[in-house]
Amino acid sequence: MYKHLSQFYENPVLALLAEHTTAFINKRLEEYRRSPPEKILDLACGTGLILSKLAQQGWAMQGVDIEPSMLDIARKRTQAQNLSVDLQQGDIRKFITKEPTPIAICFGDVINHLLAIEDVKQAFTAIKQSLQPGGVFLFDSNTLENYQSSLWNIKDATTDREDGKIIQKAAFDQDTGRAYAETIFEHKNSEKTDGNHTDRISERVYVQYYPNERLEKLLADCGFQEIRQQPYMMQELQQVISQPAKTFWSATRGD
Repeated sequence: MYKHLSQFYENPVLALLAEHTTAFINKRLEEYRRSPPEKILDLACGTGLILSKLAQQGWAMQGVDIEPSMLDIARKRTQAQNLSVDLQQGDIRKFITKEPTPIAICFGDVINHLLAIEDVKQAFTAIKQSLQPGGVFLFDSNTLENYQSSLWNIKDATTDREDGKIIQKAAFDQDTGRAYAETIFEHKNSEKTDGNHTDRISERVYVQYYPNERLEKLLADCGFQEIRQQPYMMQELQQVISQPAKTFWSATRGD
């Protein structure tokens, strides 16, 4: 996913969300008496927005993502900031660290990108195996109100750019809990013809809504303890969604 359009993945809203998420991570880890330079495993780290912020704060960061183009952006970001991080390609359903880590995080509604509950179970199981006994796992998930909002009901929203335009579409199926978001980039290519030729790249990503009670039970079944939920509402989106858009989760690995 995000193979062709990873360069368009970031936007001001996601950047602000990364700041809020980083603040939550630090606050919750402080409650668990965790502090830099302890190691954090960032699963599905994407372009490294959160990873780089935590690395700047002194955490020892290891990032894993399945998509090489995302890792390329994360690598360029951290190199530009002179940050020393470990980036690896891997599938969070199967990736297990060689040495157990004290902290694992997984943000950006990654859990919702796993389209079957069995996939989520595999991911939780692998994450538990990567954690030290008593290790901390933090992640987020999207709420039903998020998917029911206009954020996931988009028809041909167009953003003009000097080099072309971006068209976005999204829809949510209430019956199945499945949603998709499609991004289309129409790039003006002046080298091919008289400057009016357009290259078109499109990518569609599917996500799945999971009720909190189902995720909580799955965490417990996989051996996690001290499971906590915190509703998250982004003030900048209140005109679009008046209810919490996400749930921030924390749990620890049982012995």
